[in-house]
Amino acid sequence: MTAAVIIPTYNGAGRITRTLQALSEQSHLDFELIVVNDGSTDETVQVITAMEMFPKPIVISQTNKGRAGARNAGLRSTSAELLIFFDDDMVPEKDAVLKHMVHHEAYPMTALTAIQQANPAEANTDFLQFTAFRNEQWMKRLGKELKLMNASNLFFTSAHCSMPAKLLHAVGGFDESMTDAEDFELATRILESGYHVYFSPEIRAWHEDGLTMEKYILRQRQYLAAWKSLAAKKPHLIRNYNRFSLRSPKGIKKMFFKALAQPQLVSAVDNEQLRFLPKKLRYQLYEYIIASLGRYNSNTELITNAR
Repeated sequence: MTAAVIIPTYNGAGRITRTLQALSEQSHLDFELIVVNDGSTDETVQVITAMEMFPKPIVISQTNKGRAGARNAGLRSTSAELLIFFDDDMVPEKDAVLKHMVHHEAYPMTALTAIQQANPAEANTDFLQFTAFRNEQWMKRLGKELKLMNASNLFFTSAHCSMPAKLLHAVGGFDESMTDAEDFELATRILESGYHVYFSPEIRAWHEDGLTMEKYILRQRQYLAAWKSLAAKKPHLIRNYNRFSLRSPKGIKKMFFKALAQPQLVSAVDNEQLRFLPKKLRYQLYEYIIASLGRYNSNTELITNAR
């Protein structure tokens, strides 16, 4: 089986080297490495070409089309049978590529998504420790064994996934009209086309994002906008897939989340002013603040550059 690892990047000069270094240290190195430079305005291409590594990355540059467009460009550029996708801030463990290939030998014509987890060892702020803990708990809920996904439990991230090129061609590739949630939308088309989607807890890649709470909330707002757009475009996805509810809280719950819609709380978290609170209470408060400002009161202006 021939394989290609595809990495979309936009202004990734400051982060992509760790991803590429991890790929050069894989236990199995017989794969094509493709980086799609999606209209970067920084030194991304120069940083990549300056790296002495094997396999040597093939760099494809295009005008900015978004993550979906970049992944589709990678699809079109290769004749490899298997496509393995990583985001440019992912650090795959040394056996990740091999494990993807082994899975597809055993389960041909399926899609696979795997661990995308913050590294607790590198969480140097209280909020990063919270996101690492939160992510670990989420992954634990998915289970310790290979899991077949369905409409009730579908999880799929294009930050770390793989599938045969033939399958991706068959379902029409990533939807380039979407700027977010394009991975979940793709997974629904894969299922609805009669193919299987799996989650593997055995294949790990560390996610190095360095988020503050402010950036995290802004990211949640982008997700919310994408989900509203998806709901308008394909209402049956919201009805049929147990993923997110777009309903707003009412009554006392609405008042509670409104009371937490305070940008000063975000600033306090990012400046580590709430660390005196017990961890369990503190983390629950972080969850509530994120829900308040990221979903229920997403028009509230944030204090930018809090950290």
